[in-house]
Amino acid sequence: MTEKEFISQYINKHSETSNKIFPDDFTNLSDTEKLEMPPNTLVLGSEFFGAVEILTTEGTPVLQAESIHKAKYIVYANLNRSGNIIVPKNEYEIKTAVENYEKHLDWILLDIEEELKKKLPESRNLHSVTNEIFLKLNLVRH
Repeated sequence: MTEKEFISQYINKHSETSNKIFPDDFTNLSDTEKLEMPPNTLVLGSEFFGAVEILTTEGTPVLQAESIHKAKYIVYANLNRSGNIIVPKNEYEIKTAVENYEKHLDWILLDIEEELKKKLPESRNLHSVTNEIFLKLNLVRH
């Protein structure tokens, strides 16, 4: 088996077994606000006096979030690039959703590592394999 074959098999396995969507599978969207975002990939920027800047990948400022958890929530929720994000008004719900999603992503990383060690024990490219899988699955971990 090659690394390319491993990546393809892992993506197929993941799509069948644990295809969770953020934020839908990680929070109860009851008391919310709607944000209109550009249909671009967003990244975290710098922190200024407690607020975290959210930028496009081109560096264009989009929004200042009141907390790191809200900034991550917006970046993760915008991965589908629909342009509209539903954000809970409650900071605790935002924080819990982000933490649970990041635990899920960490589980995926550990699973990739375990599977790679089993199927390709001589491989020294864990990071590039993981990056390729996350890219193809449209996943980001901040």
